[in-house]
Amino acid sequence: MIRVFEKPLHPGWVYPCTVEEIEQQLLTFPPEDLKGLAVICLVPATRKDLKDYSGLFGGYYRSRARICLYGWPDSLINKFPQGTKRHHLAHLDVQRSFGMQVEQIGTRWYCRWDREDWHRFALEHVLPHEIGHHVDWRRGGALSEQFADDYALRYLRSLQRREPMRRPLDKTT
Repeated sequence: MIRVFEKPLHPGWVYPCTVEEIEQQLLTFPPEDLKGLAVICLVPATRKDLKDYSGLFGGYYRSRARICLYGWPDSLINKFPQGTKRHHLAHLDVQRSFGMQVEQIGTRWYCRWDREDWHRFALEHVLPHEIGHHVDWRRGGALSEQFADDYALRYLRSLQRREPMRRPLDKTT
């Protein structure tokens, strides 16, 4: 049984979804992919966490078989680090496909979410992406971002077709 919980948030911060929504979403994954996963928690992010865009939405911690999904400021706006250039934003295709807006104000770049788009992104991409890291680790992988992204994409396609998710190929095949 996976323990799902939330930690108290800072004033003016929100979570992308609820514990109950995560529990419901877990029912749509193959049970074997969740085997060994101990905890999924909603945790407050700090502004420092938000400066590292690679971990902006969540993280998988294999030493504890734990997934964390991060809260954001209630405005759902994040400022990219000083010096970010347009070409640094090229890797945001997935986020943009879920509705994230990127805009430049003066010399700084910002991302902005609509609450419903952020909610859907967290449940339909971030959570599956982090579960993909867990699946990759259990099969002896190197916690590849590509594997986790591919897993999340297969998951989203299975939701859209309302079919069971196909298993990834074993590393030996």
